[in-house]
Amino acid sequence: VIRSEKDNATKLKLLGDPNDNEVDFVEVYGRPMYVIYNMTGRPSSFLRTKEKDDTDDYFFEMKNKSAEFQELLENYTFVLRYTGQQWYGQMHLPDLTAESFREEDYHEFWDSFDGGPGSRDDRTVIISESDVGGSPVGIDFYEVRRRNVADGIKKTDISWVVVPLVNYEASGFFHCNEDKSE
Repeated sequence: VIRSEKDNATKLKLLGDPNDNEVDFVEVYGRPMYVIYNMTGRPSSFLRTKEKDDTDDYFFEMKNKSAEFQELLENYTFVLRYTGQQWYGQMHLPDLTAESFREEDYHEFWDSFDGGPGSRDDRTVIISESDVGGSPVGIDFYEVRRRNVADGIKKTDISWVVVPLVNYEASGFFHCNEDKSE
């Protein structure tokens, strides 16, 4: 179990995998996948800004105009998983399970994992610095901002702005949960 620097009560747990003979959790590129089920509204436990201070990024305002995104905000699973270079924190449909995620078929390129402007960019909320370690603990993370495609920009151009989630470089956003009962 890990928790965010911003909210000690928000705890990510390993996505269990009862069908794996070697480990009992889902792995992506040999790293664990973490989840929180039954999330609603903006994932403020993982955002630097509060909703009322969100004048720099109109992402949630723009996406909230679609019925599909409004439905997602009513119940989703927050997922933290590794992509081969970075950890991504994303909002997914609530039915994500080890059975619905096939790790042997997963590949960042084919899954359009980063969402990319104009595609599924309504999933990625946070992204880590580049990392080759085995855990998101102690790594700096950034809130993804300004994801929307401006007029005149090709749909294939990714132009995210990232905002640090920690006040001091190299202090890490996720930490091990000190409660041994979980």
